[in-house]
Amino acid sequence: VDRVLVFNKSDLLPEDQAAHIAERHHGVAISARDSDAVAHLRDRIAAALAARAEAIAPVPVWAEPA
Repeated sequence: VDRVLVFNKSDLLPEDQAAHIAERHHGVAISARDSDAVAHLRDRIAAALAARAEAIAPVPVWAEPA
């Protein structure tokens, strides 16, 4: 199961501390007040979904073996 760990309300901590905690746990620090952080979260979710879709995409019968 793919997951994106989200640390919300990051605006309540010093900016560098919120980022450090998120990076340490391979997550994303966001605040609804920071549109860039929310955009970063959307990008991470999109990347996780794209990777998952690629992993489960059916291989056509006529495809050459890898």
